[in-house]
Amino acid sequence: METVNLLLLTFDFHQRDKSTKSLAIANIEASINNNLPGIHVDTYSVDMNQLNRIKVPCDDLKKVLSKHYDYIALGLYAWCKSEVNELIDYIRVKQPKCSIILGGYEVNKSTIDQLQLKYANKVNHYIIGYAEKAMVELLSGKTNDEVINAPLETFEVPPVYQSNVIDLKGITNVRLETKRGCPFQCAFCAYNSLDHKAFSLNIQTIISELEFLNGKVEKVNIIDPIFTIDNYQDIINHLIAINFKPLLTLQVEFNQFGIIMENLDFLSKLAKLNVLLEFGFQSSSQSALKNSNRKMDLPSVLKTLALLKQYDIDYELSVIRGLPGETLKTYREMIDFFIYHQIKNVEFYPLTLLSNTPFHKDKLALKLETYTHQGMDYVNKTKTYTKKDYIAMKKYETYYKNTLK
Repeated sequence: METVNLLLLTFDFHQRDKSTKSLAIANIEASINNNLPGIHVDTYSVDMNQLNRIKVPCDDLKKVLSKHYDYIALGLYAWCKSEVNELIDYIRVKQPKCSIILGGYEVNKSTIDQLQLKYANKVNHYIIGYAEKAMVELLSGKTNDEVINAPLETFEVPPVYQSNVIDLKGITNVRLETKRGCPFQCAFCAYNSLDHKAFSLNIQTIISELEFLNGKVEKVNIIDPIFTIDNYQDIINHLIAINFKPLLTLQVEFNQFGIIMENLDFLSKLAKLNVLLEFGFQSSSQSALKNSNRKMDLPSVLKTLALLKQYDIDYELSVIRGLPGETLKTYREMIDFFIYHQIKNVEFYPLTLLSNTPFHKDKLALKLETYTHQGMDYVNKTKTYTKKDYIAMKKYETYYKNTLK
């Protein structure tokens, strides 16, 4: 039987000490390898950091695309929509018989009709949601539908690192997931275009992956939107039992974590590991939080941080600059709050305007204006602050960093 050739092609922001292959692509590749040994899988990732210096398709990618492929799957995300458009046209000319598959966050139930119209006679299949099972069903001939939505069972997500689809040579920092989905509906988040239901992956797969990585890498970033739901205590208990050495970063949420902290035994367990807790603080402005569908209680935040200090547990807060409802005054008050309470570990991020989010849908009502950088749209003006205010917010951030050096 002739081998079927598949190319998984993505645009990613490559980072030092991390694999250039995304975890999402590695999951798909491992799933195909485990279920369909007759499929030959190639992967290629274009570095978005280099797009200001290269043309799409670049010479390396042209060389990859000179090989015959039966299927080429492209990841469509907010940051690479124009590049994907160019590539689809290029592939259609160079490999007219190839089946093109489109997946990623920008392919969802609310956009599918528009995408089918835009890519009529160019794209053969669209995958909505998680792609591991959908790709296997398509490549095995179980389905040939134009639009495929194949919900996953927890056992269908493969152990990526033990499958050797990510080469750990020279890699010190890896990503891992223990669950998918998010129960919250923040107005700025792309998860709003997916299923809000959170589900845990197979606990035995998680544990075996962590055991495999122990001693091989320096840092494991658990990328769950919220780590502290469902099986988190079983995972922590096992990591203590195997004397897990790498730095473990965990995404947690203040209000939900406050309930967990009532069990101080959990904090004492975290203290036995090398962990960094990453909290999405986002803003102290009640108006900005309301617009974002978030909640924040500053006294609870201070109580949480005091306990983390007591147990010597590292943490980091993230702030989104320029949420709708934020003003220059409220932003300065937040900065003063951090300085007054000597909160040193705060990272500031611009507000990304992602399609298919409530903020994007309410763009006109909120009077959002944006600038584009590396394919992403960032908000720098709303009806509650000006572009001049936005620049002043960045100066306040610099003032904060210099004050708490």
